[in-house]
Amino acid sequence: MLEFVNTRSRETAIQGVAFCDAVLAQFADDDSLVAAVSQDRVYILLQAGLDEVAEAAAAAIIEQFPQRGAGYTALADLLSELGDADGAIEVLRRALSEVDDVECRDAGVLDRLQWLERNTDEIDWSAAVEGFPTDDPLDEFKELAERRDVAAGEMVDIFVHLLSSKTYHTWEAIIRKEQGLSLTTGQQALIRGLLSFSEDDEGPILYLDGLARPAHPWYETLQFIAAKFVRQPSEMESFEVEEWDELCEAVATFGRGLSVPPGIDDPMDTVSPDIRRRIAMQCCVEPLIGAGRWGNLGLSDPYSEWRIEALVEELERSGDIVRHFELTPATVNRFVEISPADAEFLAAELVRRLSMPGVDAPIADHLGSRPSAPEPEMGE
Repeated sequence: MLEFVNTRSRETAIQGVAFCDAVLAQFADDDSLVAAVSQDRVYILLQAGLDEVAEAAAAAIIEQFPQRGAGYTALADLLSELGDADGAIEVLRRALSEVDDVECRDAGVLDRLQWLERNTDEIDWSAAVEGFPTDDPLDEFKELAERRDVAAGEMVDIFVHLLSSKTYHTWEAIIRKEQGLSLTTGQQALIRGLLSFSEDDEGPILYLDGLARPAHPWYETLQFIAAKFVRQPSEMESFEVEEWDELCEAVATFGRGLSVPPGIDDPMDTVSPDIRRRIAMQCCVEPLIGAGRWGNLGLSDPYSEWRIEALVEELERSGDIVRHFELTPATVNRFVEISPADAEFLAAELVRRLSMPGVDAPIADHLGSRPSAPEPEMGE
């Protein structure tokens, strides 16, 4: 049995950045060394998950050494790793036009450009798991769902850990190598960072940090978890808005660089637009959950005014979603269960606060000027 441990962690990456900074300070007059070490520093920042800092550092190399290839290749590698192949190609073509041929060759500009232009290969997941043990959270969640109503928050905790620890990233790199597919610079680094505890490390890798390989692409697990956040109006008391926010933040932070279906750029767009819209509306009406129920005060009570104020703020932030659902003051209770008396009071309050002509008027036409959250685009 071959078992490996992923030694790439944010802590070790930050130590690497500190070492690079010390070298840069000591040899500041050696342009060749500074450019090379600065490039390594970008890769280490990327491994630490500090994508924006890494991108700024790569841009700084180009600004400091516009006639050297190091900054261009660092920025192109970073964009490629984050799933922006078109952006990486544009950077490399810019290098070819602004940097001399010898420097481009030494920096690997043309090699990277040719690789990106032909890199359309995808993992064959059926072949990836054939004959191998698997330890997939999606299968586990489905089994749990058959036995009991597993909370979405439980799934989020496991899923976020697999993302933040780069477990999914590393398994994709391992499988791509097994299938003879091309590897990004970051995927090569992940494989180099593996530490074997087996006597024979020539065979296929069966376990990573004690876990067998996943049986499905990571985004299928994301899709399954997202669907578990959808609630009927009478079920909204179990809607876990903080966990949904945590999931979205984790995907935005750690999901870039993972495989996505063709035509998808943003990892969160792998979730159905209908599901994302529905959950966005649930987030809007979340302040109304529990009003007038389980001993809570109704909406007409002055101490419940905060609920309506919070609702209006959410509606103003999400104008495109409000418009998509053609929401009116009279139809807010389509998404959260409140009493008939509270529904009537809420409708009248929205008419008054938004200066609307009546309870059947579209709310979206009367929202304030605060920027609204964009409506999810329809994808494949």
